[in-house]
Amino acid sequence: MKIQSVAIIGGGISGLACAYRLQELSKENQFPIELTLLEASSRLGGTISTLKQEDCLLELGPDAIFTEKPAALQLGKKIGLENKWVGTNPNYRKSFIYCKNKLYPVPEGFYLLAPSKIFPLLVSPLFTWRGKLRMLLEPFIHPKKSSEDESLASFVRRRFGEEVLERIAQPMIGGIYSTDPEELSLEATFPKFLEWERTFGSVTRGLMAQKSHHQSQGPRYSLFVTLKEGLGQFVRQIQENLPKGSIRLGAKVREIKFFSESISSESKKRFKLIYEDGLAEEFDAVAIATPSTISAKILRLLDPLLSEDLSEIEYASCATVHFIYKKEDFKNPMDGFGFVVPSSENKMISGCTFSSIKFPGRSPEDKIILRAFVGGKQYSNRTSATDNEIVRRVENELKEILALQAPPLFTYIHRHEKALPQYKVGHRKIEKTIRERINQWNGLTLCGNGYSGTGIPDCIESGQKAAETLFTYMTRQNKLGIN
Repeated sequence: MKIQSVAIIGGGISGLACAYRLQELSKENQFPIELTLLEASSRLGGTISTLKQEDCLLELGPDAIFTEKPAALQLGKKIGLENKWVGTNPNYRKSFIYCKNKLYPVPEGFYLLAPSKIFPLLVSPLFTWRGKLRMLLEPFIHPKKSSEDESLASFVRRRFGEEVLERIAQPMIGGIYSTDPEELSLEATFPKFLEWERTFGSVTRGLMAQKSHHQSQGPRYSLFVTLKEGLGQFVRQIQENLPKGSIRLGAKVREIKFFSESISSESKKRFKLIYEDGLAEEFDAVAIATPSTISAKILRLLDPLLSEDLSEIEYASCATVHFIYKKEDFKNPMDGFGFVVPSSENKMISGCTFSSIKFPGRSPEDKIILRAFVGGKQYSNRTSATDNEIVRRVENELKEILALQAPPLFTYIHRHEKALPQYKVGHRKIEKTIRERINQWNGLTLCGNGYSGTGIPDCIESGQKAAETLFTYMTRQNKLGIN
């Protein structure tokens, strides 16, 4: 049996998950594969990166894993991380909205844009009585008959009213997708809300039904978890479980060429990768695990139409700014996970996580970590400022919002250039077209955050599916006696 060579372009979490799954399939089926993971930068992990500073753990990218999607926890168990997960601090499971120069707690039972409890909503000072009444009318609003995709902003206005959109849905969901809710596809990002509307005739009734179902299932993981040593530990652990010598850093692929299946030479591979330095290498199969805009450049000569479709998925930039303070400098109690800021407040920051409160073990007892967010599609002009200007403005805003007087002990800004895919209205149609076109190329596939989900579990699942697609192709080729 001839050893099949596979290249995975991109060493983010999608590419790493793809590589691990291919190795797993190879061992399970005793089918020899030679893996090569190609990463253009000097490190693996993509946006996942953990920095240790001042005895603190700083997450420069995502800081948590959503446990309702199981792919990350399942992979973690396979690579020896089952007992390394840390849930959110049970004593402070609430967040705040900054509105009209004050922090208001998100009403208990509120899930992104819908309430599951009536009393906390009625007593919340975050909404006016007119806004509360409009929310309470949601169960009596008829579902939309059309199946056409709509923006999240349109959906929230239709079901709950303008006040909910402005004061809670926009900042909460903007914090997840870093995009403009007027453009964000509901079908591609929160299909559950659509399902509730269609099944129960009301988002509120659907949310209450789900809450009742979860309660009947007994104890569960915290909704969000991280690792004791930070999410960078996930990247390191996958890397340690891959074959030695299979990872190449600083390997930037410029384009892909294809050899016709009619070539019968036993030594001839099907795909030739041309690197930025002009060198070339041939492989039997290839998975492209880069952002879709980069994938479009790699594929522009091989398949111009596919490249054009990939280019339709836009990416936005953002920055995280970390501050480490002495705990004694906080006069107000830090009794939550952080706050988000509606765009109507016209602030530089869109939100801030109290990292050392959210998860235990992030800092010594006498220190507090704040992690502020800047940028995203709706605030793209804000990341055009210099690092010093961003840090200065963010620090001033935090002083104002949190009544801070003392300067921070440490400050660190980290930029993510063109890292946030924008799932605009109609995204599912673009994704379908991309899938149909890539499926015409046997032995070539795509994975990553630009297609069916942006979270870590989504990316892992995307990489695993890509691995399974390539493995099915290679085993079929072997049975047919090809290659």
